[in-house]
Amino acid sequence: MTEQYKLPTRANPEVPPETDEAGEHTVGWSKGRTSDGRPYWAECWSQEGITMLTVFLSSKDLEFGEDRPLQNDWPGNKIIVGDEKAASDYLEMEGLVKFGDKRFVTACRYSDDNGEFWSINIVVGDDNETYCDSQFSIFPYDKKEME
Repeated sequence: MTEQYKLPTRANPEVPPETDEAGEHTVGWSKGRTSDGRPYWAECWSQEGITMLTVFLSSKDLEFGEDRPLQNDWPGNKIIVGDEKAASDYLEMEGLVKFGDKRFVTACRYSDDNGEFWSINIVVGDDNETYCDSQFSIFPYDKKEME
């Protein structure tokens, strides 16, 4: 039954995301499955004193409130923004993160060659405060996948 869910094309521990000129630093990756067998791929990264976690998972049969169309971010690819509270509640319910009083979360739905996915961006913390605890084991990109 889990074959129905796919991971995005970028979910490859041997190929780190490209670093942009803005000083983004890639920390590492993680992967696993949610309680319904849906695989997820997570990337941890930092930029300008902020640590972020981006969780990718199939959007098949998974809605986060009402979608709000955003502008086209590039020709041929439309971004749909989901409800941030519903996305963060889902991640907490799955035991993947635990939020404090403040939540900084953005959920966007997009597609690539493997299908449609949610990209849930979470501010883990900044120089002054931690906003959530992650339950992910983060591996560096040069580390081979552990089976």
